[in-house]
Amino acid sequence: MAKAPQVLYAELFELGGDALFLIDNETGAILEANTAASEMYGYSRDLLLKMKNTDLSAESEDTQKFTTETPQGAIRVPLRYHRRNNGTVFPVEIIGRFFIRNGRPFHIAAVRDITEQKRVEEALRESHDRFEQISSQSREMVWEVDTKGLYTYVSHASYEILGFRPDELIGNMHFYDLHPNEGREAFVVLISGAFAKRSIFHNFLRAQRTKTGQIVWMSTNGIPIFDEFNNFMGYRGSDSDITERKRAEEALQQANKKLTLLSSITRHDINNQLTVLQGYLALLKEVQPDTTHNEYFQKMTTAAERISAMIRFTREYEAIGITSPAWQDTRTLVKTAVKQAPLGQVRVKNDHPTGTEVFADPLIVKVFYNLMDNAVRYGGKITTIRFFIQESGDNHLIVCEDDGEGVVAADKERIFDRGFGKNTGLGLALSREILNITGITIRETGEPGKGARFEMTVPKGMWRVADGDRKVNRL
Repeated sequence: MAKAPQVLYAELFELGGDALFLIDNETGAILEANTAASEMYGYSRDLLLKMKNTDLSAESEDTQKFTTETPQGAIRVPLRYHRRNNGTVFPVEIIGRFFIRNGRPFHIAAVRDITEQKRVEEALRESHDRFEQISSQSREMVWEVDTKGLYTYVSHASYEILGFRPDELIGNMHFYDLHPNEGREAFVVLISGAFAKRSIFHNFLRAQRTKTGQIVWMSTNGIPIFDEFNNFMGYRGSDSDITERKRAEEALQQANKKLTLLSSITRHDINNQLTVLQGYLALLKEVQPDTTHNEYFQKMTTAAERISAMIRFTREYEAIGITSPAWQDTRTLVKTAVKQAPLGQVRVKNDHPTGTEVFADPLIVKVFYNLMDNAVRYGGKITTIRFFIQESGDNHLIVCEDDGEGVVAADKERIFDRGFGKNTGLGLALSREILNITGITIRETGEPGKGARFEMTVPKGMWRVADGDRKVNRL
């Protein structure tokens, strides 16, 4: 048998998740209350039915009353403060509806505890205030843009850096609008591609045009932002003014170019004169019948060869640090050096795994060459040189070892000194300088009489393994 409407209404009233009250609008008396009301306020149902709606309020009488201008209309009060039986005050939202029965006004009120909602709102407000305080004090320009690159937030630093007030940028300009006219289209294509891929910007260098038309250089960091449903909303990031640093770098580059030009001209002139000197020495040796002078001619020839080697060293040393360090495949480095080194019958085993990479100066290939060259020169009855990788805690070792005579204990450090050795003594000194650009160290750890062993220690973060198209840093 179907239940009577009154019974259904009573069950729905009782099952409501919010606190529900039936209230006499003239007296304010609570005529009915559900279980949720008892649980929310801490009163039994019997006690609630002896109370008025104003007894639940923690506010003044002026804020307790519902409006009765539209006695049969719906009402919504977004925020009131009520008091529980234990005295604690909590925020509530009230939704109600007035109605007339038998000529008397009543209303049903649904009361919802919004303590958690207010806590979240307050946390968001505090977070926003904290963000505003930090961004306003920062010398960096903090910003947010939408999916099209239109500014939706800009910190006050925009005026100091670009001459634009935040309100001049927000909603009026895009991320790329301040890029100089030259190259803007290419910049837009680049940025659009990054937006499409949701890429992270890190130290992205770009030019910006100020309000007065001047060009400043900015270093940009940015991350994509998403809503709670993982919908892409735009980007949030910061711009640092690096104009002065950029100018200093350009000035340093110009100075380096001039020094490079000067030294290359000087080397060229010295080499020309050295060639003339070596030619005359050769002629004198041929026309000099007195063989007792051969020793002197040999010493002068050797000195000229050393001078020539030193000049070559200055050319190579000058190139260190000119090109920025880059990720380089170690297996390929060994292969390249093998093609250049005078190995003769010596065999090179390249046991570097495919895809292993080191972050180093591009001249690192000369290090591999010098290690092979030294092994052949000083290894004695050497037959094999082997390159391989070893892990050492957070670091990695690039190892070069051979089966030659090795290095005596007293010379293990001296071999890296410039000028040490039977020839020019420049190869290992140059190698140490090249590796030091990115913090890589080198030492000789072999056992004398059993072969040389050179260990290049690659610090944490300067080593990675390429996994297909994905680069995995071994940190």
